[in-house]
Parts: sequence; structure tokens; C-alpha cells
Amino acid sequence: MRVPVNFAAAERTFDWYLERLDLEGSRLIGERDVLCRCPAHDDYSPSLHLREDEQGLLCFCFAGCSRADIDDALEGVEPGLSTEPVQIARRERGTVVAAYDYRNAAGELIFRKLRLEPKSFELRRPVVVPARTEGPVQHSEYVSWRAGLKDEQGRYVVEPAPYNLPELLAAEVVWIVDGEKDADRLAAEGVIATCSPYGMARWRDEFSDSLRDKNVVVVADRDDSGYRAAASLAASLVGVAASVRVVEAADGKDAFDHLEAGHSLAEFEEVANA
Repeated sequence: MRVPVNFAAAERTFDWYLERLDLEGSRLIGERDVLCRCPAHDDYSPSLHLREDEQGLLCFCFAGCSRADIDDALEGVEPGLSTEPVQIARRERGTVVAAYDYRNAAGELIFRKLRLEPKSFELRRPVVVPARTEGPVQHSEYVSWRAGLKDEQGRYVVEPAPYNLPELLAAEVVWIVDGEKDADRLAAEGVIATCSPYGMARWRDEFSDSLRDKNVVVVADRDDSGYRAAASLAASLVGVAASVRVVEAADGKDAFDHLEAGHSLAEFEEVANA
């Protein structure tokens, strides 16, 4: 049985969360009571209940994410312009336009990230369904793709890993970008590039082990949140990587824009005081 937790004494308020949450597909239940997508897991159907009443603040994820998980996911997110929940029509699933395979150190496929249009992302993990040789429905062994990397209790079934892990383990120089599209575009230029499946702002400390004693180039997106994420990541790699540089596109927002505009790798610009 779920017991609501009173977060009235917490520093973060209902408005603090609402300003930073993605309200697309949210459902307004009542005044200061909204059901929206949880930022701490791959949430296609709204599962985060945010409510404030005389008993205090409730911030509860039905998929099992903790309050700490939710706070971590919103760390560094810029507040929006409105603190009022908006009734939005149910979100329609977009069309898959790209699939990015994530592999472990041995090169085995462990999960896949889908990019959809209108722009959104989904993580999927492969599950082997054993062969059935008896009964009216029989089939050979096959792979089924399940949503998310966590089980119903919010525990990781598949541990996240950085993109292109086998390649970066063998590399001397590694570029870190904000997403797979940028990483693949850099790969076309002959360099090894990686990213977090959750974006640069949510780079995990354990990912840094794969960068030990390597020369790292961090490509910052050209906006405030991009600069902050890049600076934080670069600082965390001091003492781990052999060297760390932070650069930005000479044209456009990111590495993809820079290269598509015809600029070379050498034309990325150093970010001062990063």
C-alpha cells in the first residue's frame, strides 16, 4: 500500500518542480495537483504525481523512482516561464527516425535508444524469449524489446553505459558530446565520440572510469545549460583523464551543426574559463 510522504519541510517547492518539469502529456487533476512524466526514467505515460495541499508536498513516481532520483534529473534544468500546470492533450507517439545501439565493454548489445519525431527519446532493453515447442502456439527463441532500463520497482535491470563504449576503451583521444547524433557525426570524421544516454548534464561518475588516462575533448552546446554541463563534466574528469579541453561549435549550436556548416575538427573554438 502506498503511503503519501509529507515533504513540507523540503527546500524545494511545488513551483520549483513545476517550473522544471516537461508538462507535455500532463493531466491536471486539481488545483496544484498534476500527473506528469517523470524526468528520472523513460516515461511515455505520465507516472509522476506532484501535489501540494494542507498536508504538504507530494512528489511520487509510480514507477519507483525516488525523490533523490527526480531531484538529480532536474538538477541544472532551466525554469520555464510559467508555474501553472496546463491541460495538454494526450501525447501521440512519434515516428522512429533513428536507433542508437549501446554496447558493453565486450561489444554485446545491452540497450537501444530511439529518436522520434516530434522530438522525443525512448530507451529499450532486449529480452530473450525462450522457444516454445509445445501447445497450440509454438515459436523459436526471439528477442523482445521492453521499454526502459528499470523494472517496476525502479531498479536497474540493465546498467546504463556510455555510447560507443568498446571504441572509447581502445582510444587515446575521446570526444564527449550531448547526444548520439553528434557522436555519429564526429565518427564520420574519424574520431571516437561518446555521450551519456541521458545527455551531458546527467553524465554518471562511473562512466568516467572508461576515460582514465585518455585525452578528452568536451563539446559544449552553445547555450547556458550546455556550458554548465560541459564545465561540470570537465571538472569531474580532472585527475581521471590525462587532459581535458572544452570546445564549442564555430557555427550553430553543437558538433553536428559545426560539421554540417563545413567547419573542420580543428575549427572548434576553445571555451574560456571552462
